[in-house]
Amino acid sequence: MDTRTVGNRPRRVCRFCGAVHSPTPRSASGCSPSATTSCCWSDEPWRRRSAAGRVPGGFLDAGEDPRAAAARETLEEANLVVDVGDLVDVYANPSAGDATVFLLYRADAVGGELRAGDDAADARFFGRTGLPGLAFASTVDAVRRWLATRPD
Repeated sequence: MDTRTVGNRPRRVCRFCGAVHSPTPRSASGCSPSATTSCCWSDEPWRRRSAAGRVPGGFLDAGEDPRAAAARETLEEANLVVDVGDLVDVYANPSAGDATVFLLYRADAVGGELRAGDDAADARFFGRTGLPGLAFASTVDAVRRWLATRPD
């Protein structure tokens, strides 16, 4: 395959048949859970942490409902059962050689105990201060929106 400009973009093109390879972004979904009235969640935003902060989320399996995927990923990564609500926004999260379309949902934690899953270094609640570095545009926006709704 060669790299050629096709439609003003560099694309991989088969040098023998001319077929253009158009990479397809992977779809992912996740939650920005609000806490319930339980004091253990104290109405603070939360996210899983590895190298940087992020909300619980991950890739959809073929044919999987995005809301179901968001709930599954939250349980896997943060050990919380959530009631997935409205769509917050749809984000493009570019990364090296790949791009992800990320659907972020609001959710209410309705069960479980916050604990890092096997693919997370940590899972904690955070207040306005002491936030970790944030990994993705979707996480930055989710935190920005949360802060805008909170009194100082």
